Amino acid sequence: MPSGGRFYKAAKPAVPDRLEASIFSRDIVPLRMLHSLKFLEIVFPPADLGYISLRSPAHQDWVETTSYVEDKLNLSRLTLRVYFHGFRSLSDATPHRRSVLTREEGMQTTISMYELIASPLSQLGNRLGRCFVHAAWPWAWTPEGVSTMRNNIHEVKGD
Repeated sequence: MPSGGRFYKAAKPAVPDRLEASIFSRDIVPLRMLHSLKFLEIVFPPADLGYISLRSPAHQDWVETTSYVEDKLNLSRLTLRVYFHGFRSLSDATPHRRSVLTREEGMQTTISMYELIASPLSQLGNRLGRCFVHAAWPWAWTPEGVSTMRNNIHEVKGD
């Protein structure tokens, strides 16, 4: 389901068994073609409470997937771009309980998800040709964060 639109608010937050990047890397791309990839862009959805947690099936599968592809990719030739997407507005986040989080809770939830997803990628280390990570501002979904964005843009740039 797309991360927006009129049906989004009615959708219950999903806790996946596998991340889409894992399904693509292990089930979609033929094994013999992984070595030929020159550019890989992975987009993760907005962090929701419980989307992925340590020892969850999705996290375990993600760890196994990064180990699986490590020796099959031509890492020195690969450009990896990872996006941690954000919500477009606080109203998009409301069904996912973001509107009740404090700034610190919002940061901790978001940063924890970033770490769970990015840490298995760190085993690729300095062998990657290029790596870019684009992360959403962690406080964007809390009432305090929205107020800061509206009223004090200089504080947002400082975070």
